[in-house]
Amino acid sequence: MAQIVEFLVKSGVTPPHPGAFFVRRFLEPRNISRADAAERIGITEEKLYTFAEGQINVDEALAEKLASFTHTSSKFWLNMQAVRDSFDDRM
Repeated sequence: MAQIVEFLVKSGVTPPHPGAFFVRRFLEPRNISRADAAERIGITEEKLYTFAEGQINVDEALAEKLASFTHTSSKFWLNMQAVRDSFDDRM
């Protein structure tokens, strides 16, 4: 992961917050509203909105729910958060 972060820093690329990535890659292409996604995922609309806006981070519980909804893995979401956190720490 350190190599990824180093590459991003040198490239001047800020990795997206997992919430923004979730909206752009999973909700928008499928025309799924945040309210509908929250219900399907099993979280409150408020939590999904704050996550999508980058105000809360992925934890293990949320990662599991996102993984189920997106047919990815919880590790995918936790790694994305770790890269973002490491990048933020470097800046």
